[in-house]
Amino acid sequence: MAVDLLILNPPSSEFHYVPVGSFALASWLGQQGYEARIVSLANVPPRDAPAYAKAAIERHEPRHVGLLLHWKETLNAFLSIGERIHRAWPQLPIWSGGITAGYYAAEMLERFDFLRGVVRGDPELAMRTICSGGDLATAPNLFHRGPEGIRAPRADWFADTGFLNELRYGDLSRIDDRERYLQLIDTRLGLPLAAGRGCAHDCGYCGGSRSAFKLHSARPKLSLRSPARVVDDLQQAFELGARCFLVTHVSAVAEEILDEIARRFPAPLPFTVHLEAWDVPHRSLLARYAGMRPAKGCLPRHVLLSLHGAPTEAERAAEIDATADATAEMFELAPDAGVTIFSGYFAPWQVDARRLKADLATTVALRRRFAGKRFNMAMMALSTDPGSRWSLGEEAIVSEIGLSSLARGATAESAVTDNLLLHRPRALAREEGLSFQGRWHLDRALHEGAPLVWAALVAALDSDAYWDLLGQVSGRCYHAHDDRVYPVVADVVPVALAAVAELVSPPGTPPSGERAVAADLARLELARRLASMDGAARPKAGAEGGLPAFLILNDRGLFTSRHDLDLLVDEHAAHGTVSAEALRTCAGRAGARSYLLLPEISRSQPPGEIDLLRMFDGVTPSERIVRTLAGRLGAPQGAVERRVEELWQSQMLIAV
Repeated sequence: MAVDLLILNPPSSEFHYVPVGSFALASWLGQQGYEARIVSLANVPPRDAPAYAKAAIERHEPRHVGLLLHWKETLNAFLSIGERIHRAWPQLPIWSGGITAGYYAAEMLERFDFLRGVVRGDPELAMRTICSGGDLATAPNLFHRGPEGIRAPRADWFADTGFLNELRYGDLSRIDDRERYLQLIDTRLGLPLAAGRGCAHDCGYCGGSRSAFKLHSARPKLSLRSPARVVDDLQQAFELGARCFLVTHVSAVAEEILDEIARRFPAPLPFTVHLEAWDVPHRSLLARYAGMRPAKGCLPRHVLLSLHGAPTEAERAAEIDATADATAEMFELAPDAGVTIFSGYFAPWQVDARRLKADLATTVALRRRFAGKRFNMAMMALSTDPGSRWSLGEEAIVSEIGLSSLARGATAESAVTDNLLLHRPRALAREEGLSFQGRWHLDRALHEGAPLVWAALVAALDSDAYWDLLGQVSGRCYHAHDDRVYPVVADVVPVALAAVAELVSPPGTPPSGERAVAADLARLELARRLASMDGAARPKAGAEGGLPAFLILNDRGLFTSRHDLDLLVDEHAAHGTVSAEALRTCAGRAGARSYLLLPEISRSQPPGEIDLLRMFDGVTPSERIVRTLAGRLGAPQGAVERRVEELWQSQMLIAV
């Protein structure tokens, strides 16, 4: 069936969201008698996007195509898709809109021949004129090609509160592959709820600020929708399959929306609501959110807070303290909720290696403070949005992020990795940027994949030593290509654990102290991972960087005994097993109660011998060992006890 307008979201491996205004536009045009469909090319891998777009055009036979350019980082994909469509269907009009398109509207028409016009700001009236075949010169907000060249709009128009309240942002019925799209955004933040357009604040870094909206959307003021209409959108989207939503705004606005959700949907909610506060959230907002727990089977809920890159060191320190206190309050009020703090500097001229190192130190400190909670730190884009005061305030920055610069291929400055370092500032050398990426990703991998080892490391090393260690280890875990780093294997944690064990407490050093504890915990965790691998995936015995097959746990902490390792390995090689007598002999020399054996040894022991070993001198590893580890790591004793018990139950810890 032929449609009047096909809205295409550019392909991207990072930016999966369709700007929510697209749903409202397609629904509103439908009410006006014009059929619009939405296809997100980010639903598929970028390499498949051209074929996906071609199939969508052939399926829908549109009279017009709307190609979105909201986030500037999608510019190259926008150009590629636009040029492909124009070559294949030269008579098909292509229009554009979005924050970046609106900011660079005239320049885009000058540079890109495939475009017929660009909407700056609210698109509803302009697109109705286009779909109806009306006089383009009368369409508000529309830059277009006319007989005399490029023509600017005669009038600007912005939707007021009354108009916005009539829009249906929750009407997801007009997007193709809706289920796939919802699954994709559920892995991120869920479906954002549209509270309005514009902003009353004027934060320097933000392309959604009051002054930026004047430039890219010709919008002079904030227009808020009623909380009731926002929750109407939630209800409609829920009926169409959405199960995860994001309430995002300043605290006062977000709290009103949460109040309306709570009024209509008693807890537990049949869906998940995430919360993103643009400012440090009020306690009343956190208290309201605490009562909005999701029902069993829903995704876990999450709160997102931001360090916005305060211009001075003192302001940033105060911002960190206030955000950390709000995080503590959230965990107090809702222990089930997770909290992520987004950290970063939005002004590229603020970024240098020293500040990035300080950011990582802050991350480590906050992760230690909230150990045992669903807490994480994430790095936001180190780039400024079009139209923000910071982007306008520095000539070098305008050159760096300007459309002309990007369109000429200056995206060699781009380094997209999990929204990290989207545009590397010129003050930051390429090697520094790559080094930071490797350190950041490694710290996160250890924190999430081997939390007990991570806790031991940050307890044993000061921030400088930890920074240096991450630099050494990340070189073994990641390789650089262009301006981004890639893991050497799908799961870098085992590689990292082997390197940590080698570097933190090298062979020949006295088996004592917190460094030795960290190294042996790394060996312990790696052995646990090896037990779940197939034989081909395990390091060969004796290979460089391999691990001892035998560890000793005693009340002084964890340490290895290479002499005892040789004894056990020799006996295993000769007899295919390790006797209880050999283990007792080693235990007598070491004063130890528990041993860790790699699978090749523990699996070869007769079941009766395993049972004998587990029954000897107590049923579980020494409680004193657990207390010692918990004290040295500064970790809750219960968490350490659970990890030891997990290893015990898997027969990787054998008591003697």
